[in-house]
Amino acid sequence: MNSGLDVVLKRNKNGEAISNVPRTVVHHSPTGYEWGYEGSGPADLALNILNQAVPPRSDGLDPVKCFQGEVSVTAWLLHHDFKAEVLARIPPEGGKISAGLVQSFLRERAAQVREQAGRLSS
Repeated sequence: MNSGLDVVLKRNKNGEAISNVPRTVVHHSPTGYEWGYEGSGPADLALNILNQAVPPRSDGLDPVKCFQGEVSVTAWLLHHDFKAEVLARIPPEGGKISAGLVQSFLRERAAQVREQAGRLSS
């Protein structure tokens, strides 16, 4: 996936959550992705979606180390907001998140990221 592709969320025949977003980072959930609530599975999904859109170091900051892998500071700072505002609202059967929505979410919070990142480096 790249930042120009929509995020697809669906369930396989066993009801397991699947997505076109590679699981390159694990931090909150040892069991994988989820959506429709604000738990550890949605947190890892949010972290991976935002990390695909803003890869480590692309924001000009040293990456944040996770349990498995690393993420950009931008993805780290915003993933809980993305989980609450976007992923918690996806129905259990799944859905699609447009690339435009992800980019808009990031643009709207650019100042917040700069402010919080500045406090981290002080």
